[in-house]
Formats: sequence, C-alpha cells, structure tokens
Amino acid sequence: MAGADPHLAHPPAAMVPAAEVLGLHRAVRACLGAGPGGAVLRAAGEATGRYLLAHRIPRPVRLALRAAPAPLAARLLVAAIRRHAWTFGMPDGLDAAWRGGLRLFLAANPIAVPGAAGPGCDFHAGTFEVLFQALVDRHLVVRETACRAAGHPACVFAIRRG
Repeated sequence: MAGADPHLAHPPAAMVPAAEVLGLHRAVRACLGAGPGGAVLRAAGEATGRYLLAHRIPRPVRLALRAAPAPLAARLLVAAIRRHAWTFGMPDGLDAAWRGGLRLFLAANPIAVPGAAGPGCDFHAGTFEVLFQALVDRHLVVRETACRAAGHPACVFAIRRG
C-alpha cells in the first residue's frame, strides 16, 4: 500500500525521499488504525532515537549532555535538534517554549497524517522521548498534546517528568 515493496528486497542504504516516508506513515495508520498504527509508529520513532544515539551523536557530546544539569542539557539538545531538523522530517524546523515546562512545536510537520482525530505524530514523540531520556533525564516523558493533522496550527509535544 505504501509502494515500498522494493525496499523489502533491498533495504535503503541512504536516506529516502520524504514522500516515501509519508506514504509509509499513512499506510501504517490506514492498515492498522490509529491505536495499533500509532504504537507501531512510536516504536519506529524509539528505534530511530536509539539509532541516533548510537550512530549520529558523538560520544563526547552524549557524555557532556548526561553530565550537565538537566535544564542546560535540555536547551543544548533542543538547539541540536533545531540545527538538524531536516533529519527528523521537519523541513521548516522546530520551535520551543520553556515556560510551564518544555514544549516543542512543529508548524510544518509532513508526517502529521491528515484527518487524525487526535495526536498523530507518534513517531516524533517516540524519537524525542528516547533522546530526552538518554541525554537529559531518564524520567522524562513526551506526549503530543496537539496535532496539525487534527486541525491545530502546530504539532505540540509536552516534555515533563513522569
């Protein structure tokens, strides 16, 4: 349904076009529904977070973030995510608000599946949660509180101790 059959026989060795990723997200939700599909996409986001930790974030940076006070580590991590937003499927970047707890905003989130009744960006929530737990505070949880797919102006992720 996603048109990704060729990747089953020959997994991609490099990044794939965003349209293919969006097609896969839509197909997962269409085939499995919001609940199970969201769980699959969140697990994919968590796997992506673990991949980033293992292969894309240099060891000295990981060690420095873990040693820093949590508020500083969170600000540095948000700055790094902003610099590399395109790798998270966020071509127009990321905004953050710190008042009342950390909230991340994606105004142009291409994987926000249109027509969702509620939060639909489980992939990003899973990725962010793994990164923030590993690099800032292992007790942090990430919940999407608003989604563009449900008609909100931005996808909003609240990051709090849980």
